[in-house]
Amino acid sequence: MRQKTHSERSLAAIGKSTVSGLAGIVFAISATACSSAPDPDHVAIPAPADSLTVAAASTTGTLAVATARIQSYLDSLYTSKDVRYSFVTKFGEDIDCVDFVSEPGVRRLASQARALSAPPKPLQVAPASHTAAMTGPDPLADIFFNGQPDVHGNPRRCPNGTVPHVRLTADRIQRVGGLDAFLTAVHNKSAPKGQTQSPSPSGFLHVTGTFADFGNTQGGQTIMSVFNPNIPVFTDAHSLMQTWTEGTNRTQSVEVGWNVDFGLYGDNNTHLFIFATNDNYQTTGCYNDLAARPGTCLTWVPNSAAGSLALGMTISPTSVVGGSQVEMTVRTLNFNNFDGIPPNWWIYEETPSQYQTIGYYDSNDYLGTMQNAADEFLIGGEAAAPSTTTDFTGVDMGSGLCAEQGFGGASYVRNYQFWDNNLNLSNYCPFPSIDNDESGPPFPYDWSVVRPAGDPSWGCYFYLGGSGLDQCTLQFPGQ
Repeated sequence: MRQKTHSERSLAAIGKSTVSGLAGIVFAISATACSSAPDPDHVAIPAPADSLTVAAASTTGTLAVATARIQSYLDSLYTSKDVRYSFVTKFGEDIDCVDFVSEPGVRRLASQARALSAPPKPLQVAPASHTAAMTGPDPLADIFFNGQPDVHGNPRRCPNGTVPHVRLTADRIQRVGGLDAFLTAVHNKSAPKGQTQSPSPSGFLHVTGTFADFGNTQGGQTIMSVFNPNIPVFTDAHSLMQTWTEGTNRTQSVEVGWNVDFGLYGDNNTHLFIFATNDNYQTTGCYNDLAARPGTCLTWVPNSAAGSLALGMTISPTSVVGGSQVEMTVRTLNFNNFDGIPPNWWIYEETPSQYQTIGYYDSNDYLGTMQNAADEFLIGGEAAAPSTTTDFTGVDMGSGLCAEQGFGGASYVRNYQFWDNNLNLSNYCPFPSIDNDESGPPFPYDWSVVRPAGDPSWGCYFYLGGSGLDQCTLQFPGQ
């Protein structure tokens, strides 16, 4: 007999408690009706008890269908037989170490007789330097699974040949409004507006810097500040900072960064994320390899080396306005057969003291030149309020302060660089743009290039942010 997964036990308990609760409601109402004295002036109508019973049965049936749908979705990701080891992060997240061969992307490649690519060893690019703004111990050192014991004494480290997953539970899916709401959040994304693209869909705003070298961009990297922006709870709003490596008029992308998204995570913490699409976010595209429907995720192959990071994991601590600033580096790179490395889209994450290969998107899922090289590399922020479409009030980008607040106030990206076809790094610094810049200031969000206090070594950089209110006005220094 197959052992029940953690999610199955949760669903069973939820279903039992809900049905018991419904039965208790029926019993309480019936008991009240029976204990009442008969009214001689009115004829008793016995229907209500039967109607309540039917209603309870109907509700129970609806719950059973919803429960079965959630369980089917959870089983499509992995089951208990795929889990080799588990532990708890310092943030209370359950991590399951899942057999590499059970990963959806790995299964897909095996079914199509397509080869896997090993991580490049060593990486042939220099890590970005955090020393310009970071001193002292690495505040994010503990997000890496370095073998330190969890609350149960279990080492926080997945063994070789397994992939860490933040355990997705029925409770989390129900907390965000049920499976349909969760699957909408999984796919809820947009590209920044481009010169050859119509404006971003209503409900999404971006502040981005763009490097364009069509068909000659192998990816890029940036250091970004990490914040915990405010977003309205129980809405479809989200806020993030990321990079986009894009091709074919921004209809194809490889994306990585951090985000706050209650509909996706069931909390308002800051999380590590990846995303990819090959058809302008229409049919394909999903956060963290969580498919909204079969076939919606591009083929993702995670790193199965011991100590790997988990997609969707909490990132903490975060930067404090007027206090310590926390940074991370994200990097996307296609080696395009350089040193014999196949042309896949590799994603890396780095803090001041740690470095990790997260995995790669299989380039065969992309179209045209995007299989080998991109057209553009973008860095910046995104805020979403799809339900309200134009009202972004309360949806912070970055720290929630406008960009002119500068270092210690606004969020920022710095030392961003781009790789050409020969894997040479470029330091070209494009001016950022705002999705709604044609409307003129003030803006819900803006950017600025005020010089960071006491630090002239940031290379290419800009500040960005806002609170979603039309109160940000400064773009250029001295304006």
